[in-house]
Amino acid sequence: MKLEHFHCYNEAQTLAGHFYWDTEPEKAHYRFYLAVAKNLLRIDPKINP
Repeated sequence: MKLEHFHCYNEAQTLAGHFYWDTEPEKAHYRFYLAVAKNLLRIDPKINP
């Protein structure tokens, strides 16, 4: 799993967010509050290097 691309949803499913790479890393500032997920849904198969 890549931390550079993820989706977030609140428990009530009324808010959502999406992050996929940074277009201007020198200018952008982000603050994330993340918690351990109860479940994980992986759609794409794992690719072994």
